[in-house]
Amino acid sequence: MDFELNDTQLMFRDMVREFVAKEVKPVALEFDQKAEPGRLRAAGAYKKGLAQGYHQMVVPTELGGMGLDAVSTIVILEEMAAADAGYAVTWHVNNVSLTMLLNLGAEDEARQFVGDIMAGDGGVASLSTTEPDGGVTSALLIDPANFVFRTRAVLDGDHWVINGAKSFCSNAGLPFSRWILAFCRINDKTAGRRRCPSSSLRMRRA
Repeated sequence: MDFELNDTQLMFRDMVREFVAKEVKPVALEFDQKAEPGRLRAAGAYKKGLAQGYHQMVVPTELGGMGLDAVSTIVILEEMAAADAGYAVTWHVNNVSLTMLLNLGAEDEARQFVGDIMAGDGGVASLSTTEPDGGVTSALLIDPANFVFRTRAVLDGDHWVINGAKSFCSNAGLPFSRWILAFCRINDKTAGRRRCPSSSLRMRRA
């Protein structure tokens, strides 16, 4: 197996390394020490990241995105994390949320919510999984003890009603967060991993 990066991946690595050394690392400590990202000088690093297109790494080219492969996105995130782990997490959370949307959402839903991310100066998606009595299981959706996801979504006519509690919502505090992907149960009798119907995937604009 060849573990060498190809020319495109090397290009992304070098471009991002130069970007974060100039724009992220000098303001990383300030960003860590204060609680309101919208008022920080470091917020400019995120705006410049949007201008670089980091919010559209996993968006397919047919939807106007970069359509990068998994290795390329990891290379980019590694370089970001070398400057500031929190900065890398912002774009990683966006990638995870968009990947879930693109894989599980109906095509018209995917286009609608991807469009929100791509519109104007760009934006990111937020992700809410963790609940007060359980950890994060979004990677595999495994819930063997039947306690991680207590938040429930119930179909009421043409709308889904969500009841429950979430402890965290990654990216939601950013002023350019466009919508929230929240994990919910739609059937209390089903445990473990299961592909949910596309109509059950609903996102709320932040």
